[in-house]
Amino acid sequence: FLNSNLFKDTKQLRQLNLYDNQIKNLSTEIFQNNHQLYGLDLHSNQIKHIEKHQFISCIRLIRLDLSYNEIEYFEPEAFFKMGSLE
Repeated sequence: FLNSNLFKDTKQLRQLNLYDNQIKNLSTEIFQNNHQLYGLDLHSNQIKHIEKHQFISCIRLIRLDLSYNEIEYFEPEAFFKMGSLE
């Protein structure tokens, strides 16, 4: 589990690699201040659910890797306002 305030003060964070860390859950607030984030690698974890507005603050996100997780369900609005996502 990652603390929801873990990246709170990293407003200039642009790329984040959290792959292969046995992450099971992501707080909906964990990326709330990361408006500059353009690359997020979460592959090879154990994430099962992607919550509504999970990445809503990541308006510049271009690359999101969720491969090799155990995703069973994602909320339809999980990727709301992510028009730049490749």
